[in-house]
Formats: sequence, C-alpha cells, structure tokens
Amino acid sequence: MITRHCNGLLLLGYEETRVLNPATRQWACLPSPPPMCTPGLEGADELIASCTTEHDMYLVFDPTVSSDYEVFLIKYVPLHPYPDCFQLAESEVHAREWPPSTFVFLVFSSRTKQWEEKLFIREGEAAGTIGHMFNVWPCYRYAAYWRGALYLHQHDFLMRATLADSKYQVIKLPTGLHDIEYDYRALLYGYAGLRYGYDGYGLQALDLATW
Repeated sequence: MITRHCNGLLLLGYEETRVLNPATRQWACLPSPPPMCTPGLEGADELIASCTTEHDMYLVFDPTVSSDYEVFLIKYVPLHPYPDCFQLAESEVHAREWPPSTFVFLVFSSRTKQWEEKLFIREGEAAGTIGHMFNVWPCYRYAAYWRGALYLHQHDFLMRATLADSKYQVIKLPTGLHDIEYDYRALLYGYAGLRYGYDGYGLQALDLATW
C-alpha cells in the first residue's frame, strides 16, 4: 500500500516499510524503528502500549539537493475520548502542552541506513494540551515537503518543520475547518506555493507558503 510520496519516490507500508523508485524500479526495505514513547506521555502507564505504536511516517526527498532520502517518524497523541482519557492518565498529563516544546523525531537516512533521534525545537505557541488531543481524531493526516520544510497535518492543526535548523511551528486552522469531512481535504502545492485546501462545500484554501 502506498502511504506517502515525495518527488517521484513512494513510501510503502504498513507491516513492512519500503521506499520505491518507480523510474528505476529499485526499492529498499527499511529496518524497524526503535521503540519510543510519545513525548509528554511518560508516566501514563496505562497508555504505554499505544504510545509506542501511535505514529506516522513521512517521506522527504529532494533530487535537486541530494540523491538520498529521509523518512520521518513523528508521534501523535492516541485517541482516548472522554471519559476514558481520565481513567488512563492523571490530570497532570492532560495539562501538558501538545506538541511539546522539544519534539523528538525518529529519522531514517538512506545514506546511513539507520534510524536516529533528532530534536526539533518549537517556535511559538503549542496547539493545545494533551487532554484536548485525546478527544481529537488523529487519522487521515496529510503532509507535503516544500522547499526545505515538512508540512504535516496532525489532530486539528498543521506543523511546519524546517529541516535545516531543526525547528518547527504550529499553524492553527481556521475555526470550524477541522469539522469538515477529511475526504475533502488536502495539502496542495504547485507554482503558486503551498496551500491547505478543502472541497465539498465550495473549494476554499488556506495559504501556507508562497514564493
């Protein structure tokens, strides 16, 4: 199954993760990533099992810069709606910021053939709290790599991770946009720049980056 694509490469999953180049018909099988708990959920013993498996993978490849590619594994808060979330985690865990001020990404490099931890520092405010994210459906997460930055949709917000300086920002969506059906959403990019758009009630879009 194709889970991601970036500049001609395909990321295949889920049980076994592979990167495929359709032009050359070459593929590589990625090793299993090391287990890592979701940042901010340390101490929530009842959630540890889901914390080590709840993540998304994102493919980053820019052939104008390098023939190597990277795969980013980024954690999200598992879905545990009210009232279950209060039985699984203490109130102190609910009050923690999400995404965290220092976010640990797991990154696979085709050059080193290894997974490594990389710290990304948040610039600006968080999107909310872990308690809020427990109640926000995290699926159908979209992503796009655009001019050195990885844009990704998580819960009810977007993240912009700049790879050169290992920093990221939260981009909050307009009120009510998260309630629109996921099937109508997409991250779109082209000559006009990068936009987060949706259709179904009339095409609309949020400008993210334009050059």
